[in-house]
Amino acid sequence: MHATDGPALNADEIDDCLYLARVNEEAELNQFLAELAQKYNCKVQHIVLAAKDPESGNTILHYVSANGFLDLLKGLLVHLDQQTGDSNSADSTKPPVPGVNAANKEGNTPLHWASLNGHLDSVKLLVQSGADVSVHNAAGHSAAFEAERAGKGLVVEYLMEAGGLEMDLGDLAETENGDGNDDGAEDGLNGGGDEEVNGLAPSD
Repeated sequence: MHATDGPALNADEIDDCLYLARVNEEAELNQFLAELAQKYNCKVQHIVLAAKDPESGNTILHYVSANGFLDLLKGLLVHLDQQTGDSNSADSTKPPVPGVNAANKEGNTPLHWASLNGHLDSVKLLVQSGADVSVHNAAGHSAAFEAERAGKGLVVEYLMEAGGLEMDLGDLAETENGDGNDDGAEDGLNGGGDEEVNGLAPSD
């Protein structure tokens, strides 16, 4: 089975995976992932990649990143990085960890959600694992833009250093001055259509 392949999880299995991720039930999620991997005769990596909401496109990484569940995120990235090696490797030539740049139906990646909610450690881990800081969502916003607009200064500073903020600051200034096209600036990622993340943890 290739890394991009995955089992056809049923709706209940997907729902259970996403729910356990949202409420940070790390032990229970790991056990369930292992059981599914045994059931479908595949790696846990493939189960994590296959557990995607068919309507929203949200993945396990989206919910874990949005809530800043750092330990769970670390464990998931280890599973996902089985084919490419150590997710904390300093080798800049290695490809991104599978799934780290997965976009939901509104174009938001796990990095968008972690950045919006100010989870700096999760943001750092995602970037170190290959998250693309230049990706824009359906509203045309990068993770850095969302962090800036949500007032998450430390995240903005880190993403600036990672090379993702230069153009966004100009765009944000235009929006604040009334010269740009404001796509829901008061609603965080709702500018990109995500109703589940509005500057809060979506486990509520």
